[in-house]
Amino acid sequence: MKKVELEIEERGKTKAKNLRREGYIPGILYGAGKKPVPFKLLSHNFIHFLHTIHGEQVIVNLKFKGEKKKHHMAILKDTQYDPVEDTIIHVDFQRVDAKKPIVVEVPFIIVGEAKGVKEGGILEEIYRSIEVEALIQDIPEHIEIDVSELGIGDSIHIKDLIVPENIKILTHPEETVVTILAPRVIEEEIAPTVPEEVEVAGEEEKEEKREEKEEKGEEKE
Repeated sequence: MKKVELEIEERGKTKAKNLRREGYIPGILYGAGKKPVPFKLLSHNFIHFLHTIHGEQVIVNLKFKGEKKKHHMAILKDTQYDPVEDTIIHVDFQRVDAKKPIVVEVPFIIVGEAKGVKEGGILEEIYRSIEVEALIQDIPEHIEIDVSELGIGDSIHIKDLIVPENIKILTHPEETVVTILAPRVIEEEIAPTVPEEVEVAGEEEKEEKREEKEEKGEEKE
């Protein structure tokens, strides 16, 4: 698993909303049987970090500003967003012990183009990640799923995934990861066809009424 370094700072007693105004994101570091530690980190640094990892699972070496040697090995556990402004308001990091297994979500990456898609089918991803338990150094950044041989109606389930023996999959084996749906048929409404003779008869009737009005000297509408 890839390792990334991220600098954090002691939070102090500043309120969360004030930290955000100053360009920081409040966070918490917990786990491994140790006391939780609140911290803050620069918003632009964390956003750059997210762009760097591309949604993959990585080991994060958290380093408090001013500490040169001490690092806190952790994983990103949760990122909370403001529901209105869609800005990051809080982050959670979990400490990890290299000698103890942890439970994490590992994302999937779809590779190849399914036969069924070439035939007009639709690829639907039911799961985008899988829950596994393993030592931190054994956890992959992602799991690739090759869909090249899938035809319309075919699926790949959790039990079909190939992962190293030292990784325990916790998601139910019968769950569907990806499937190829049949193309959707949209029936167009066809307007009923009116026989020509009926249309002609209708026009003749209008013409007769118009002539009657003209004969009686009535004004046109």
